[in-house]
Amino acid sequence: MVTSSIVHRRTATGALGLLLGAVAVLWSPEAHASAPVQVAARGPAVARIDLAAPERSKLLSGESIALQATAFDAAGNALPSAKLSFRVTPAITGKVTRGVFTAKRGGTAQIVAVNGRVKSNAIQIFVNEVGRIEVTPGGPFEIHAGDTLVFGAQAYDLNNVPLPNEEYPNVPLLWKAPGGAITQQGGLSTRRPGRVTVYAISGRAKSNPVSVIVRRREEASSTRLFLTGQPVAGVQSACVTIERFDVMSRADMQAGSGNWRTVLTGDQIRALVGQPIDVQKLNNLRLQIGTAYLPEGDYLRGRVTFSTQPGANYVIKSDGTRVDLTWSSAEEAVLEIPLYIWVTPGYPCNGVFELLLPRSIVLGEDNSTLFFEPFFEWTPMDDTDLKRPFGSVVGQLQPREDVTLVFASTPDDGYSELRNYFGTYDPETGAFRISSLPAGTYHLGVQLRGQQAPVILTTFRVVAGQDNILPQTFTLP
Repeated sequence: MVTSSIVHRRTATGALGLLLGAVAVLWSPEAHASAPVQVAARGPAVARIDLAAPERSKLLSGESIALQATAFDAAGNALPSAKLSFRVTPAITGKVTRGVFTAKRGGTAQIVAVNGRVKSNAIQIFVNEVGRIEVTPGGPFEIHAGDTLVFGAQAYDLNNVPLPNEEYPNVPLLWKAPGGAITQQGGLSTRRPGRVTVYAISGRAKSNPVSVIVRRREEASSTRLFLTGQPVAGVQSACVTIERFDVMSRADMQAGSGNWRTVLTGDQIRALVGQPIDVQKLNNLRLQIGTAYLPEGDYLRGRVTFSTQPGANYVIKSDGTRVDLTWSSAEEAVLEIPLYIWVTPGYPCNGVFELLLPRSIVLGEDNSTLFFEPFFEWTPMDDTDLKRPFGSVVGQLQPREDVTLVFASTPDDGYSELRNYFGTYDPETGAFRISSLPAGTYHLGVQLRGQQAPVILTTFRVVAGQDNILPQTFTLP
């Protein structure tokens, strides 16, 4: 037997209503034939709201943090569907949008969650602000189209305390460069002559602008540095982290001074393109990792230092498994390579590092550990070659210990400049590869030890953007 209280109530129109528990049924004599209209009752009322203390109680202007508020009914049951709003006092210190508090101006923000007349406990968040920002280097600068430049910023709070620090580990900094392109790590890239103004913003604070004049590329003496690489079969990604790139001049080599000049740091590379760098995706692509600004002269030796931090260098196999690359020795993290950089005003140049991944990643004895023994090739290029779409050629020679060079040469058409492009050769397997070849037709040549004239093996054509595979194995005389 079901019982319910019945309340008779006459409406202004003469309709008689019966309130049966949680459902109201209305009818009138004029519309007695109509179906009853049912009005759903409201859910349980909110009796209490708990607002949890956030993970951090100190924020800088511009930072955000999620708030956690829970509503309960009179019986102590949670009401996850209850609609809650938030109030911030004073309002200038911040605002809450969809449960996320964003700090605005310095002060102490008191926050409560609200449902109707029910308020939660109050929580406090202390809001600090960036008072000033110093950008380095301070300029003004003159660089050239295509050059890169990396800026740094030091922020201070309203009390002139340096930021970030333990209380405020994150500084929401925004870089701007009208007239140019800049990453949010301060890496400026230029493409055409003009003027670029660089500055940093955090909240209401703005650094002094740094003026950068961008001159014509043909007037430059800078060296743009690029990275490319060979892919590894059966691998999705092969990521490396470079900490420093140094060069040594001819004069220092002849003097035996051992004087290395640092032209790129890991932080500078990170600001421009991020790190680690997935070299697996750079096959037949060149990634500009920085620009070297060197005194006039020529430089004949390079040194690349890789990070030895755990997880800085790794591969992701075809099945999605990640394997960190391990150094077989500490010395393997520093690689010296021959190179050639000429620095003369009005003669800009470029250098391309090619990381030969198939020869750099070595399987350990247990068939699971991967050792990283980097192997680089360096190719100097002028601007004309750099602009041309390029590819590579891959092939197989008869394995010979007396092969000293494998190269591609442009055919002699009677008027064009003859160019040679040198490749890599594995004497154990006979495999060779010549990279960074502009699209076109070439002779494949081999230099043998003890012979003055090279051996021309065949003529082949390079299609840009791909590995051009020569199908036959070449037998040498």
